Amino acid sequence: MKKLLLILLSCAFAQGVYAQEAPASPAKAGSHKHATSPAKFWCPKCEYSAPERGDCPTHNVALIKEGTYYCTEHNSEVSAQPGKCTQCNKKLTKMTAKTAKS
Repeated sequence: MKKLLLILLSCAFAQGVYAQEAPASPAKAGSHKHATSPAKFWCPKCEYSAPERGDCPTHNVALIKEGTYYCTEHNSEVSAQPGKCTQCNKKLTKMTAKTAKS
């Protein structure tokens, strides 16, 4: 009886673990989003953008990669996930083209 219960629990656990995996899909030619559009980097103070890392020529601040989170007061505070600035405890803002233009 104990063996049967152990086997059933093992099967249920294994089924739950593998149910979380996304099904594999074959890659289509040219369907990769980043292959056609390189990452954009934006100035947090103006509309300037560039295809690679660097500094804004107008404001002399580091460009922030689109999609990352940054502190509006401390541009050096950058994170891949939302959170709070370690220096001023403000909520991090996600860098998007719309954010850069405002």
